[in-house]
Amino acid sequence: MNTKRVLDTEDSRNIRITPSWLWGFVEGDGSWFVGDFNSKSKYQMLFSISQSTKDLVLMSKIKEYFDNLSGCYEEVAKLPLTSDNRGMLNLVISKKNFISEKLIPYFLALNWYTKKEKDFKDFILIFKLKELGYHYAEEGKEMIELLKNQMNNNRLTTSELNHNIDKEELILRINELLSKGSNYEEQSDGAVLIKSTSSILRRLKKSISVLDENGNLLYEFDSMEKCGKLFNTSHATIRRRYRDGKPFKHENKVIYFK
Repeated sequence: MNTKRVLDTEDSRNIRITPSWLWGFVEGDGSWFVGDFNSKSKYQMLFSISQSTKDLVLMSKIKEYFDNLSGCYEEVAKLPLTSDNRGMLNLVISKKNFISEKLIPYFLALNWYTKKEKDFKDFILIFKLKELGYHYAEEGKEMIELLKNQMNNNRLTTSELNHNIDKEELILRINELLSKGSNYEEQSDGAVLIKSTSSILRRLKKSISVLDENGNLLYEFDSMEKCGKLFNTSHATIRRRYRDGKPFKHENKVIYFK
């Protein structure tokens, strides 16, 4: 099992990743990870699968499955061809739009049977807090720290971290905070204000154009928020699409932002 699992390379051409197989595999070897809050990573969130270097072909197939799941022309799963200091290969997914729009709904539709479900649900709560900018608020930071200190190996009874928290009360507090709406506020000049700190997060381009694959103008908006309403997604996702400039599929059409 795990690091001792060996893939028969003779059968590697016949590997077929299915939803039910992947779900069982993730139950055993997947991890939902939340980083620390620092200048480089404001609670970076990622999903990972680790396997022995012997399973490179299998891991490549899993990467291919996730990349195809994205439904657009971007690589969502990173798989270094070299192992870490433990001799393991680590497949990592950290793209926020893919996690939000594809990965979370994908795993929400499955029935879990291990403690990974608890990690997954805590991951979702932290993701929602971050999406609304509450990782910049002291109350939000406190909630995130309490959740992440219960995830993965920290959930084990052998962990030195405090497990004596009222989880139901914490979830009620989180939902109450989320019900207040976003901690971000887009200004008339395109800037994004962090309401809890009264500071500017970044300044955005005021207008955004939506073009088809031939460069023809389809729509034009004077704010990321208005563009997000049409595509039924957050201005954060629109901002990411605008920044990377890569084409993606929407309602069977290839478009991009400029």
